[in-house]
Amino acid sequence: MLSPEQCEECLTRIWDGMESCRTGIDRSDPSTWTDRNFIPALPGQQSASLWHVRGLPEVRRAWATAWETEDLLVAFNTAYIWRPYGIDPSWKPPGLSYHIDRQPFPRDGLSVGIPTSRFGHHKPEYFQGFVSLVRGSPCVGGNTLIPGSHAQYAEFVRDFGSVEKGLPVSEIIAHRPEVFERGIVAHVEQGDALLWDDRTLHGNCTGIVAPAADSPLFKPQLARAGAVVNMSPKRWASPEALETRRIATERGVGNGHRSHHPIDRERLEEPAQRDEADAAAWALREWLRKGGEAKVAGRTTNGGVYAQKRVPAPPLTPYQWSLVC
Repeated sequence: MLSPEQCEECLTRIWDGMESCRTGIDRSDPSTWTDRNFIPALPGQQSASLWHVRGLPEVRRAWATAWETEDLLVAFNTAYIWRPYGIDPSWKPPGLSYHIDRQPFPRDGLSVGIPTSRFGHHKPEYFQGFVSLVRGSPCVGGNTLIPGSHAQYAEFVRDFGSVEKGLPVSEIIAHRPEVFERGIVAHVEQGDALLWDDRTLHGNCTGIVAPAADSPLFKPQLARAGAVVNMSPKRWASPEALETRRIATERGVGNGHRSHHPIDRERLEEPAQRDEADAAAWALREWLRKGGEAKVAGRTTNGGVYAQKRVPAPPLTPYQWSLVC
């Protein structure tokens, strides 16, 4: 989908943004890729580097094919970026885990995940996905999926879902372990987009084969990197959704996987940071307050304090604004 040159440009912009945080990180020196330097510098949800990826017409084309319309909105999500954990084992992300972002029932106060679908349990509300900026490798790991699990979603909700707990994957594991025997690690080439129905059991895992000496895990480069993308038809968005999305873009607020749902106005009142360096300093303080290395070392997939940074989006092109509201 994206050319190698486009991917390298995206990676350059991610590094530019991370170095602008002034945490001490230097793309040419892996000894500076420590948790204290790296985690607070990861891209926020309205970062210029992620808007560059969202604004590439080839990216919209992938979701337009899935939805059969080009009139789409994009979610304000973040990136997944893994350091080469063969150089430093403490950089290794958490192991295999599965989840479903789609919520089976309405829940008051829920601001994460994907809300209950207007279509019930039998159709997708979103096609989740990402654009991979580096080539995948089985020694590094990657996105895990349970093929066909979307078609079992209604069954899982009936058997294990509740308003209080949503749909605990632990219950599916305990009572339907055979489902997970179908799990795959999706292989992606540089520039590929991977999309899945939001009812699908999915997650991430680290390497599934022993790394060779020339593995990406031992090279001074990012082992895994990509932009998390989610697009859906603009016609599904209410006037409130379009208005809150506009304000969120101007105030640096993200919305995870949601692209056509309104954003809680209380979140829009949270103070924004002045720039990337100010946001990184805030993220470092929050990260340390929540436990720092002792609690979240290695957590460099999407999520975490850096995803809550509040830096307003850069000046957007008319094309990029068409993806906002």
